[in-house]
This record gives sequence, C-alpha cells and structure tokens, in this order.
Amino acid sequence: MSSPLRWLLHPADSYKRRRHYLGFGVHSPMAYRLINDVVRRHGRYYLYDELDCLPCNPGGRHSHLVRMAHRLCARFPWRNVWIDPGLPEIYSHAPGTVERTQDASADLCIAHGHLPAAALERLAKPGADTVASLVIDPEPAMLREIEEAMPRGVILEGHDVLIALARRDIAFIKYAI
Repeated sequence: MSSPLRWLLHPADSYKRRRHYLGFGVHSPMAYRLINDVVRRHGRYYLYDELDCLPCNPGGRHSHLVRMAHRLCARFPWRNVWIDPGLPEIYSHAPGTVERTQDASADLCIAHGHLPAAALERLAKPGADTVASLVIDPEPAMLREIEEAMPRGVILEGHDVLIALARRDIAFIKYAI
C-alpha cells in the first residue's frame, strides 16, 4: 500500500508511526538510539559506495534495508552474525567485519519473513549479552511470536522490517516506526 493511501486509510496509525520514526514519544533511551542510529541515520558509511556498485543489487530495491542491516551490525560489538540464506546475495555484504556464522543462534540474526527457532530461543534468554534480530518483510505472526518469546528488550516494528533487541537490563517496550 502506498504511503498516501496508508495515511488516508489509517491516519492514527500513520501519525503514531511517523512520530516514533522521528523519535518523538519514544521514552526508552535504547529505542531512541536504535531509531536515530540504525533506522533513520542519514550519514554515510564506508560500505554505502560499495553496495551501490554491486551487480547483485538490481534497481537498488534492497539498498535501504541492507544499509539498515549494516548500521545495526556496526552499532553494537557483535561476536557473530547469521544471515538467512534465502535473502538476496547483497545482504552478505551487510556485516562488514563481523564474523558470519551458519548457526542461527548468533548474536545478530538477519532473516527474511520468519526467524528460526534457535534465534527465537536466543531472544528469550539473552543472558549477559545483547542479542538482536532483523527480520525483512516479516510474516504477520512473526511479531506476536517475538513478543511472546522475548521478556525484556525493544521491538521496532516497521512496514517492511522488524528489529528486536533483547537485553536483560531493559524493560520490554514496542514501538511502531
């Protein structure tokens, strides 16, 4: 659904998303930093020029999502990252220098549609670590599954992306962006 049509059909939801996307009404410092540093960061990263030149980025359809994945990888000191093999090849460039793993219980999971069970378990019990998942084009039931599995942390729900960050020192909060 196009943005103007979304505004007409769901004005209250669109207004709330726009406010949260800009950082207004976001009372969690962690969520505010995620929105400003990961979701809507306007600065340049060294990887952007390389991503724009890749032949595996036809028409740039995935550019903003890959850039968001890269900013999430750069924001925290992750030990390892798992990338869903079902995602286009361009996503393999998102981690930058972070070690990639074949294990879905990694510190950061980038998935398409649905998170594997191992990633959901990791969100449920992050231990002393910060654990996150980025879901591209999430299935409708995915948000509910993450909410049920994750007792503490931040969820940012967008139209084409869902970011879940679990930390034991953060009370559970969810924002629509």
